[in-house]
Amino acid sequence: FPVTIAYFEIEASTNLEKVYRVMMDATQQTDGRIAIEDRKLRLLVRQIANPLLLGEMALEATHFVIGQHWKQHFTRKIAEVGGAISVGQLRRWLDEPKSMGLPAIAQNLVIPTFAAQTNRIAYRSNLAIDTSLKSLPDDIEFRTQKLPDEVLWQTALDRAHSIFNISISRLLNAKN
Repeated sequence: FPVTIAYFEIEASTNLEKVYRVMMDATQQTDGRIAIEDRKLRLLVRQIANPLLLGEMALEATHFVIGQHWKQHFTRKIAEVGGAISVGQLRRWLDEPKSMGLPAIAQNLVIPTFAAQTNRIAYRSNLAIDTSLKSLPDDIEFRTQKLPDEVLWQTALDRAHSIFNISISRLLNAKN
């Protein structure tokens, strides 16, 4: 019996990792819309992202569209309290106005998606860090990043490409 439970936990974790990658890819699109070629992945995204209110993957659709529910909810809560926003605070807000009852790993899918949508970077002890689905401690803070203006950003991208042959997404956001 314990082996069966461990298998399902591993399977759930693997599936959430796949959906996490789709969420992060969608946040890198100007319109939050991303094509999903693999039929099984589309089904998985629909089964996980839709109920978590992360976006919409319609029944026969080939594209996922990232949602605004959590972005609006958390932005409203942040406006009420102000200051630095910790993972612990975001976890509490997931259960307002009513409890969602989400396990930590599902919360760890919602929180970084919100952070990516709102140009926030994770910090721990004043150091920027990478987060993962499996590790998102409550003491991590998400801070809004000040972004350069669009013209400066495009100039920097052009120079990076011509001097160093570096090409990245032209989307202006905290991750890039």
